[in-house]
Amino acid sequence: MPSSPPAVIGTAVHASTAAFDLSVLQGAGLSVDDTAGVAVDSIMLPDEDVDWAGSKQEKAVDTALRVHHTYCTEIAPTQNYTQVEQTLSGLFIDMGDGITFELTGTLDRIRTKDGLSGVADVKTGIRAVAADGTVVVDKHLPQLGQYVLLAEADFGPMLLDPVIIGLHTGGSGRAGIGEIKGAKQALVGDGVSPGILHYVSQYFKSGLFPPNPGSILCSAKYCPYHKQCPFHG
Repeated sequence: MPSSPPAVIGTAVHASTAAFDLSVLQGAGLSVDDTAGVAVDSIMLPDEDVDWAGSKQEKAVDTALRVHHTYCTEIAPTQNYTQVEQTLSGLFIDMGDGITFELTGTLDRIRTKDGLSGVADVKTGIRAVAADGTVVVDKHLPQLGQYVLLAEADFGPMLLDPVIIGLHTGGSGRAGIGEIKGAKQALVGDGVSPGILHYVSQYFKSGLFPPNPGSILCSAKYCPYHKQCPFHG
């Protein structure tokens, strides 16, 4: 499937903001405008097919540049990063009964504050930041829990709560940071209640998956049980 304009804008902003933060981290001295060119190149010369569906690349460039500038001038100066766009080693978790989960991923940022480290993830979109400036975090809790586990395996304890850096791609140009409480515990449990990985492992062990054919994840691409599941068309 070809990519979409919102996805292309997100990819461009991730690349350009990472270039800016890496420049700061490495002392390369690149400016906001210098690194903005990364976003332009990403949109005008994409690595994959894009269904522009009546949209124009020039409009996507304007949006990406606006979001890039907002991030670099409002968000980046408030953060201290030790890792930027870091591919993580991966982690195997033995769930028993022959079920082993492999977690992998590329982490947007590791930030530090008062000597403590924590995970930060950049999210773009027209729903990334609400009208009142609140950053949407709830739906990202499992993903951030995974990033915390992976980051701790590579870099040690992540004692700061993970955060979502929300960048609004609509006309407002809003940006903000939202903390997520209990992301790691939601994934692995807290010693009293089991976490998401426990429940998922039970699906695999029993072969009983809750049917949800209305989900966008209901396809052979995303669901390992798709071929055996009788509940989709």
